[in-house]
Amino acid sequence: MKNFPMQLVGLPNSITKELQGQEKTTLSLILNKPKAFKDFENSDKQRLGASLTQAVGYLGIKEVLTEEYLKSLVNILCDEMPSFTIEELEKAIIMASMGKFEDFDNRHFNQLTPIYVSNIVKEYKKHRGIVFQKYQRIQERIRRETEPQKMSKKDTFYLGLELLENEYEDYLSNADEYCDSEYRDTQFKHLYSYLTKHRLIESRKCEDVSELKSYILSWFRAIEKKDTNPRTYICKKFNIPEHK
Repeated sequence: MKNFPMQLVGLPNSITKELQGQEKTTLSLILNKPKAFKDFENSDKQRLGASLTQAVGYLGIKEVLTEEYLKSLVNILCDEMPSFTIEELEKAIIMASMGKFEDFDNRHFNQLTPIYVSNIVKEYKKHRGIVFQKYQRIQERIRRETEPQKMSKKDTFYLGLELLENEYEDYLSNADEYCDSEYRDTQFKHLYSYLTKHRLIESRKCEDVSELKSYILSWFRAIEKKDTNPRTYICKKFNIPEHK
């Protein structure tokens, strides 16, 4: 296990000062995402195996992992959690060993099983989502405090378009990771509001955020098939300049 660097370079102090130590580390792993399991080579898998061997001690598991079992566990994690990282897994294990996950049943019965590791990861993802939402709320509050009280309809339109464009670029850069993300709930709600307000998609009753997410992703895929981008497509549709 390692000491995680606080890689929050570039973020203003007005944001970082409102985050606790654990939250800063988690946010650093979100904004500066390390190499994901799906991109692992043999050397990376060996490093993951070594990390799991150390995890046994942290978690108080007495069972010694055989080489064959360790290899199998590594392959399961890489196949079933393709967007997760060693750094996140190590942090999750440390948090679990310290009792940081309130809803987590820490009984392992002296076995590091796939389901036990999976449950740790699920709790960490909840924590990760909470941290990212807090980061977004801080950003939004600071934006409201620093921008003029009133924005023109034109400025509001192009500000929403910029958010849409940024999200679309994130989607294109790594579609699998973007679709697997569970800490973009706020963005999906904003995107849905923007797209329906300007009649770019039809209003639809979504039972939960996952349905909303699927709806937005379907629009992204449609734009991708048109071989264009949101800014060009929308501005051409409304016959307006791409930039205000």
